[in-house]
Amino acid sequence: MTRFGQFVAILVIFSVTVVLIGLFFLLAPEAETVEREVIVPTVEVVSVNPVDYKITIASQGVLEAETASTMASEIAGQVVWTDPRFEIGGVFEKDEILLSIDSADYKSALEQTKAEAARARLELALEEGRKRQALKDWERLGGNESPTPLVLREPQLESAKAAVAAAEAAVAKAQRDLDRTDLKAPYYCRVAAKYTDLGSFVTVGSRLADVESASEFKVRLPISVDDNEFFPPLSEDTASNVTLIAEFNGDERSWPARIIRQEGAVERSSRSVFLVAAITKKEESDRLKSGLFVRAEIEGNTLSDVFRVPRFAFLDPRRLLVVENETKEGTTTEKLRFREVNVLRTESEESIVNGGLNAGDRICLTAIDTPINGTSVQIAQPKQAEGTVEVEENDKEKT
Repeated sequence: MTRFGQFVAILVIFSVTVVLIGLFFLLAPEAETVEREVIVPTVEVVSVNPVDYKITIASQGVLEAETASTMASEIAGQVVWTDPRFEIGGVFEKDEILLSIDSADYKSALEQTKAEAARARLELALEEGRKRQALKDWERLGGNESPTPLVLREPQLESAKAAVAAAEAAVAKAQRDLDRTDLKAPYYCRVAAKYTDLGSFVTVGSRLADVESASEFKVRLPISVDDNEFFPPLSEDTASNVTLIAEFNGDERSWPARIIRQEGAVERSSRSVFLVAAITKKEESDRLKSGLFVRAEIEGNTLSDVFRVPRFAFLDPRRLLVVENETKEGTTTEKLRFREVNVLRTESEESIVNGGLNAGDRICLTAIDTPINGTSVQIAQPKQAEGTVEVEENDKEKT
């Protein structure tokens, strides 16, 4: 076949192919047009309103006795008697006797000083009589001038008065030494340690026992520097209330206490400050003891016009999704909108917001994988929050 014949054959094949393709498109059935269904997600919301909220801050610590004392002997002698309770853990009322030291020598010393005091008073009385007699003698002899102090025996009288004062002071000292033979509880206390016992000989300054208060306790409660901003300046009128909680065999017991002071330094490692709470409970002395671990719920300031928002509703530390109404061409739809808020405080279950929200705002509680600003949604079972926000458990699980 010549080249011309080949060209003609190719042209014919190409023309037939074009014709067939055209016929295929002309004769092909027309595809049915189907509108895409728009899926509108269903979300749960909570409507929030401003409330007054009292801050409660959690802490913990270990009870310590408010007062602890080391009792030492002020005299020397042998311990001749001890109370059966004079053991570690023994409890004594104020002025009860813990132990006694041999008092025989101190009773003898007291009697001697009393005798010396009696002699001194006798000498003073004699000197006063001699002074009166000297004045009468001077007047009888007709002295025209005033008698000198020596004539009236005034130096001797002053010496006698000083002797009486010294003797009475000696009696008082002897009485104190005798009283010190009994070691008395300085306050309602518990024996924390003992260093002597029956038959021991003690000297002046010997350590006898350590005691601590059995009814008055304190506890150091650490709080963060940020939490410290939620307390009023401490004074007698503004001391914060505290509830101390301890567990005994699975049961919780609680006691009211008061913040009495704040320690000045900030602990650098934890950025914490320490509040000191005090508690007085004599009737609970069988449970309240030094070393008891307690949890504390501390009352802080009351915040006005704040919003309480569930923590799981936040997209990040400062952003929420709110649902707003949008009306367009007479049709109202619900739209998701991002909202940046100011979080004043974050607690275990909720955050306290004081900026960025308005009364009645609806916060989206349903987790959305990729939220887009302006997405249409529909609301299921709206909830109204007046103060405390309640959220169903399945909502939390969605997050």
